[in-house]
Amino acid sequence: MGQEIHHEGHESEGVIELITSGIISYTPSEGETLFGSEAHLTYWWNHTWGAGFSYSARFYETHPLSDIALLGSLNATQWLTINVGPNFALPSEDVRDHLRLGFYAETEFNYRVSEFFHFGLLTGTVINNETEFTTGIQLGFEF
Repeated sequence: MGQEIHHEGHESEGVIELITSGIISYTPSEGETLFGSEAHLTYWWNHTWGAGFSYSARFYETHPLSDIALLGSLNATQWLTINVGPNFALPSEDVRDHLRLGFYAETEFNYRVSEFFHFGLLTGTVINNETEFTTGIQLGFEF
């Protein structure tokens, strides 16, 4: 979640966070529900602001649909993280014939188990010519 780490009264800024998620994606224009996974790698400068990238893969028949997003991240509260940024839907065999640019927005609801681990629900959207909505469960690890 990008919180500052406190050890014996000392603050250490700069935390790397890895989040893995199982997701369900729905595209209203296609009427499709797809299952997939997502991974975020974020560097937190302090307990509020971070930046990183996301990789998402959803599975359409036997073809993976892959997206990469550049993220700006905000810990709005201790239990809520907001990620936004440009999204790049990558070409895929028989499904997408070209790169598509879009806007990525996601919220993570975090339940902190320890100083370095949290989990929770996520909801998000990618807005482009085939807007999709996602939901899932995420596990977060901080280093």
